Amino acid sequence: MAGAQSSHDAAAHYIVFDLATLNSEPPRSLALDAVVDATVLFGRHEAVTGTRSGQLCVWSLRSGRPARRLAAGHEAAVTSLVLSKDGRILVSTSADCTVKLWDFETEQLIRTLRGHTDEVRTTIQTHCLT
Repeated sequence: MAGAQSSHDAAAHYIVFDLATLNSEPPRSLALDAVVDATVLFGRHEAVTGTRSGQLCVWSLRSGRPARRLAAGHEAAVTSLVLSKDGRILVSTSADCTVKLWDFETEQLIRTLRGHTDEVRTTIQTHCLT
């Protein structure tokens, strides 16, 4: 998968390559109203992207299409996402000044952390969330 931010429409454009079938199938593409940095891969077949509207969109790498959205997204743009090494906890940060912790196995919100006075971004690496 490769992603790039478009200077034309400001969307996040993703191209999904399957190296095993690259000679027989063309790459799939997807454009989301999102920031490329707010995307994480999980497993071999899905990714989650935080959108500018505050939603968390789970999409299929196989089809290149959104599969579902997590409930109780943010009230403003998602600025970054981090998935724990075991794939169980997703942390999302936002311009709405919150941090949300998700049980990613059930896709349910665990907790919303409030108290920041400005948008929240993270540079936490996946290996820190074990």
